[in-house]
Amino acid sequence: MKPFDFVTAPRIVFVSVDPGRDTPDVLARYVSGFGGDMVGVSGDDAQIRKLASALGVAYTVSAGPGPYVVEHSPAVFVLDPEGRYRAVISSADDADLIAADLREIMDI
Repeated sequence: MKPFDFVTAPRIVFVSVDPGRDTPDVLARYVSGFGGDMVGVSGDDAQIRKLASALGVAYTVSAGPGPYVVEHSPAVFVLDPEGRYRAVISSADDADLIAADLREIMDI
């Protein structure tokens, strides 16, 4: 494993699976609440399905009597700069364990 390159420091990218409601303006406001240089992205339904399938992410969009409902995993997927799948972080994971895993992935 190569040493961590600070030029390609980890970046958080929030990927929306709801392009109908998560417009670029909505995404920009949402990610700005986290601070840092987090980026919000989305795409059309086909692009989202392709990315979700490649990562093994499950999500559903269901119609009902009111507004449609989008359900998805709260997991964080860690990819390296080459787009390889390195880890999945769930909300149940311990913060110290997450930090240790990320340090190992970045080899720092």
